[in-house]
Amino acid sequence: MTSCQPAETPRNAQHLPFLDGMRAVAALTVLGNHIYAQVWTPSFQKFPPPQLHVLTQFLVIGHLAVSVFIVISGFCLMLPVLRNDGVLPKGAWHFLKRRARRIVPPYYASLLLCLLMIATVIGEPTRTLWDYPIGYTLRDVVAHVILVQNFYATSRISYVFWSIALECQIYLFFPLLVRLTRSRGIFVAVALTLLVGYGLQLGLEGTRIARGYVHFLGLFGLGMLGATIGRGVGEPWERLRERVPWTGLALLFAAITAALSLSWGWEKSVARFPYLDLPAGLTGMCLMVACCRQNPGLPGVIFTWKPLVFIGGFSYSLYLCHAPLLQWIWQTFLMRSSLSDVAQFGVLLGAGGPALIGLAYVFYLAFERPFLNTRRT
Repeated sequence: MTSCQPAETPRNAQHLPFLDGMRAVAALTVLGNHIYAQVWTPSFQKFPPPQLHVLTQFLVIGHLAVSVFIVISGFCLMLPVLRNDGVLPKGAWHFLKRRARRIVPPYYASLLLCLLMIATVIGEPTRTLWDYPIGYTLRDVVAHVILVQNFYATSRISYVFWSIALECQIYLFFPLLVRLTRSRGIFVAVALTLLVGYGLQLGLEGTRIARGYVHFLGLFGLGMLGATIGRGVGEPWERLRERVPWTGLALLFAAITAALSLSWGWEKSVARFPYLDLPAGLTGMCLMVACCRQNPGLPGVIFTWKPLVFIGGFSYSLYLCHAPLLQWIWQTFLMRSSLSDVAQFGVLLGAGGPALIGLAYVFYLAFERPFLNTRRT
């Protein structure tokens, strides 16, 4: 069961559309989270009316969508390894260069966009979620340039950038995880990512290390495991992939996540994110394996829906640039309006969301697509 060969697929089947669909769902969930927080910012004691109290769960599921993004990343990066007999194609240095080319230029473009917009049109406090990004210092800028802002400036310049730094840091460990997988097996490698990640996160609670969400290393490992189960060949992997009820397991882990979050309430859930991230990550892993089956069922139908696949193709750009654009849209069209908070939320969700998707696509064409690697997963 430690075979690292890919499942046999047609030559043109290296791109898996369901991954784009899952990226889209995750990105749109994050967008919904931030639209909620744009109107009802908890730190300013702004909340929806009691009959819409369930919307406070946006404060939880937005973060959990980022957790699923990390699982997807581990899944995707493991696929070339599986296709290359368990080793990184062309070695670790080639891998890191390709990742840097793919991730860093669009990120720097969005970083510059945020700084320019703060300097010109969205730099004043408005008692919204955007009040945090505008209070940055030179140290915060340096932290963002060298990609350590998850430890030092989590919400400065843009409140979404912390996860970009975290993912880049995880990339540095991926070559070691590949070697460990080849020598000790995928289960040992994934167990180590969970033990180290969660050990540091919980053992160093309250420190800068824990502030960096280092337990996401374990979620990345779950993605690696999902890829190996979903795309590995040989009778053991095929039996595991086809006989285990992966969709049912995904529903179970999603139900556990929801039950914990609803019973804790949003404040305790935010404080206990690491405990929710694990079942949320397992949900994402199980869904990806389900989509790899000969009959993927409902997950395959949902995540290969063409509009989702399209949005997923530029979900990175949507994630990077939506925060300042959301503030600009709200500040320009809604801040001085007579609309109620509920109406503003509806307008942002129904009209602002599609507008942000369109603007993100323009950003993608200008700053992401030129740096795409030739092969996509």
